Amino acid sequence: MTIYSAELFPQCLPFGAQPKPTSNPHRNPVVNCRNLNPNIRKSRNAPNVKVSTETRPTHLHSYDFKETHLMKLLNRSCKAGKYSESLYFLDCMVNRGYKPDVILCTKLIKGFFNSKNVGKAVKVMEILEAHGEPDVFAYNAVISGFCKLNQIESANKGLTPDTYTFDPLIAALCKEGRLDLAIAFLDYMISSGCLPDLVNYNTILSALGKNGNGDQALAIFDKLGEMGCPPDVSSYNTMISALWNNQDQTRALRIVSEMINKGIDPDEITYNSLISCFCRDGMVDEAIVLLGDMETSGYSPTVITYNIVLLGLCKVHRIDDAIEVLAEMVEKSCRPNETTYVLLIEGIGFAGWRAEAIDLANSLFSADIISKESLKRLNKTFPLLDAYKDLTHSETKK
Repeated sequence: MTIYSAELFPQCLPFGAQPKPTSNPHRNPVVNCRNLNPNIRKSRNAPNVKVSTETRPTHLHSYDFKETHLMKLLNRSCKAGKYSESLYFLDCMVNRGYKPDVILCTKLIKGFFNSKNVGKAVKVMEILEAHGEPDVFAYNAVISGFCKLNQIESANKGLTPDTYTFDPLIAALCKEGRLDLAIAFLDYMISSGCLPDLVNYNTILSALGKNGNGDQALAIFDKLGEMGCPPDVSSYNTMISALWNNQDQTRALRIVSEMINKGIDPDEITYNSLISCFCRDGMVDEAIVLLGDMETSGYSPTVITYNIVLLGLCKVHRIDDAIEVLAEMVEKSCRPNETTYVLLIEGIGFAGWRAEAIDLANSLFSADIISKESLKRLNKTFPLLDAYKDLTHSETKK
């Protein structure tokens, strides 16, 4: 369907908010067809044909058609990606008294930001604020657009604060490592009468933990209840990882006990996080116990979970136990992946069974279980792999 610009027919689009009767110098004859029949059609000048010389009205008294027609034009322009044309229609609409549609304006804002046309996106928001009623989704589109374009300073200028609206802004600040500014925004929200929610706080806690600020994260975490945002399992998971990564295992385990005592059940992320922490610090037996608890709680360990345990066992040269875990994994219908076998080969080799590691690598490569890339990676660890030598020799011949 062809989409015409309004510039081609500005007079035929009924943008006016109020009907303005005008005289029409060209009187259009209106034919009354109630007496037309096949016989009369034979003679266009038949006496029964009545012709009226009334003027056709230039304005309809109902605005439904006009608003629907205009919305169709705007929607078609948006769907076709012709956002500049849509903005033209929007200008025409508000200049003649129409109230802009917030859903349509939000689409325009997103479209302009996606095409990096910030000026026009801001103009749409200004039109919406001046002539319509922007909602949280419109504000969120503006803030998200600025954040995606790394124009964070512009994201909060002139915008009405809202808990949902500030989510992407706080996330963007944390992603860029500007934690002081992100925390300052929490204070700004509170002073503006907009209380942060748990999503805002969890975002801050996660960023502080990843940046090694475990003490600061714990200080905020301890005050969540006072702020009307009791911590959830996500908050506890964040704090467990943050404290453990900062070598504060004692407080991390205390957080786990606190979570359970408050009736908050650990989830799959809790188990995977703790298993990873235990294995990383050589506490493999504790990790294996948690692996069993995880299944008892109704969470099936994934291949990633098993790989973490295998890596932990291989690091402490407990190859027999690693093979048992692999057998258990297969028995419980958790299919090993390539990483599983590579970890096992490296573990066997580092434990002193170099020949066995080479034989296993040969067998798995021949069976297409490990790839050429994995074999090359293993060669960095075991440069005398016979399989890699054969592969290199065959490639040289080509």
